[in-house]
Amino acid sequence: MKNIKTILVLLIPAMLLFAGCPSGVAFSAADNHAEKIDAKLIGDWATDDYSADFGEMKIEKKDNYNFTVNVGEVSDDYEEEGTGYTVQITTISGVKFLSAKTNSKKSTTNYIYHYEFEGSNLVTYSIAFTAETKKSITSTETLREEIEKKVKDKNYKRPSNKTIWKKK
Repeated sequence: MKNIKTILVLLIPAMLLFAGCPSGVAFSAADNHAEKIDAKLIGDWATDDYSADFGEMKIEKKDNYNFTVNVGEVSDDYEEEGTGYTVQITTISGVKFLSAKTNSKKSTTNYIYHYEFEGSNLVTYSIAFTAETKKSITSTETLREEIEKKVKDKNYKRPSNKTIWKKK
């Protein structure tokens, strides 16, 4: 019985560390690095992945460099006050990322996702950072450096952080 308690004490923090929840940061990865929008992203998307923070999203063009994203079917784990985001695309070490800033007046949180297409499906990977790493992110440039490390280590496409979206 004592061994089971020891295993649980070690296992639960590890599970939380590797869970697929996105990790918000105070800076955008795309500031001064934003690229023109990818028209394939525009539309209504849905996922049947019950571990996702939301099950639907509507992506609309705001201008040549910004999307507006509104999410629906939010889970109990969804922590943001609102459901709207302004999103930009940026490339780091040859890999495409979305930098999503909440439109909430009370929050300036940015969420980072790698994205790619598999056939007609949109695939996103939420990018998570440890608390220690988040402390070291003091600007857009240091955020990009941390993402670049993840790309170099091939640590940005974790299966637990993957969500597959189908166009509605």
